Amino acid sequence: MKLVGILGSARKGNSMALFEAFAEGAEAAGADVESVWLKTLDFTPCRACESCFKTGVCIVKDDLQNIVELIDSIDALALTTPVQFGGPSAYMSMFFSRCQQYFGRKYVLKLPDRPHAKSKGAGILIAASAADNPDYFTCVKRISRYVFNTLDFTPRASLWVPGLEEPGDAKKNPEALERARELGELVAQERWDVLRW
Repeated sequence: MKLVGILGSARKGNSMALFEAFAEGAEAAGADVESVWLKTLDFTPCRACESCFKTGVCIVKDDLQNIVELIDSIDALALTTPVQFGGPSAYMSMFFSRCQQYFGRKYVLKLPDRPHAKSKGAGILIAASAADNPDYFTCVKRISRYVFNTLDFTPRASLWVPGLEEPGDAKKNPEALERARELGELVAQERWDVLRW
C-alpha cells in the first residue's frame, strides 16, 4: 500500500505526533508511507477562476502541483489537522480549496478522478483538538468526507483526540499514540471490516 499523509498543522504539535504514530504502525504493517507538511510548501488558495472547469487542471503553478500528481496514484490518503474553531487548520483549508480542480474534472468535465490509480483509494482523517466538544470534530469530519469523495477516496477511518491543549500533550498521552499506531496497522492491512469512519 502506498499511503500519503497531508499534514495541516502550523507547528510540529499534537496532530503531527498522532500522524507519526499512525505512520509507524502503517510502516510496521508493510505500507509505504510518505508525508507532506503543507506549511513547507509555497502555494496559494483557489482563485475561483474556474479554468479547471474547462481543462480539469489548475492553472496556478506552485508547489501543490506535485502533490496533485502524487495523489493521483496512491492507495490511501491521511488528512491530518488540528481542529481550530470547529474546522480544519488554515493550511488544510487552503489545500481543500485547491481540490476544486478535482471537482471540475469529476463533476463538470466527467473525466476519470484519478486516471493513474488502480482502484478507489481509502481516506483517513486524523484530528487533534483542545476542546472535547464532539461538535468540533463533526464539522471537520463532514468537510473531509466531501473532499475525499471529490478526490475519489472512500472515507474509511477517522481518529479524533480531544483534550490536547499544549503542543506536546499528544506525546504525553500513550493511549492516544497507541490508538494512532493501531489505526495505521489496520489501514495498512486494509481491515475495513473493523475500521469505522
